[in-house]
Amino acid sequence: MRMRLLAAGLLFIAAAASAGAADRSFFLGFSGGLQRFPAYGTTAEYIRGENDFPVTPAHMAALAGFSFGRSSGSFLFELDARWTFHGTVVLKDPSDGDSVSVSTAAHVSVVLNALYSPFRGAWRPFVEAGGGVDAYLARAETVTTAYGYVIDRPALRTADRFDPEAHCGGGVIVSLGAMLALRLGVRAVWIFDDPHPVRSLQAAGGLAWRF
Repeated sequence: MRMRLLAAGLLFIAAAASAGAADRSFFLGFSGGLQRFPAYGTTAEYIRGENDFPVTPAHMAALAGFSFGRSSGSFLFELDARWTFHGTVVLKDPSDGDSVSVSTAAHVSVVLNALYSPFRGAWRPFVEAGGGVDAYLARAETVTTAYGYVIDRPALRTADRFDPEAHCGGGVIVSLGAMLALRLGVRAVWIFDDPHPVRSLQAAGGLAWRF
């Protein structure tokens, strides 16, 4: 049911993108930035031997993006793909203070995004919202804790790697000429993983080519 609702939403945005005036323009964009994940999990979820490291601390990861869109009046409708690179965090066992360094998962998201900017001129503030699918790319790894315990971290099943994603945000587009623009923006992102949604904040900037 969740995926059917998501598909219906994507079809709605795609249909909206096909409507509008005849003076539309295409945009091709490349961006880079950072994604910040707040801490998630609680010590109350600690289970000895099963969930020894229940809290993942807040961390940041680099991201890169690509987008292809079409404008219609004050709107820009785009297909946007973003890759969030993996990093490293240190987990702690709340019962005995043991710790372990583990890799955070890389993510790939593919979304349809709707951007609205009623302004004209070289500087165009905008708001945006959209949704799509996020893929969790964690690999299997074996790690050793500070106290010498060896832990196997298996990879997720393929069916468990995909979750719906939604986002909203805003920013500014700065014209650099008839065909080139600088785009800066911030997004709040929700990944609807079961049982706990994952929240994050993305800040990215890059160049957009108009043709």
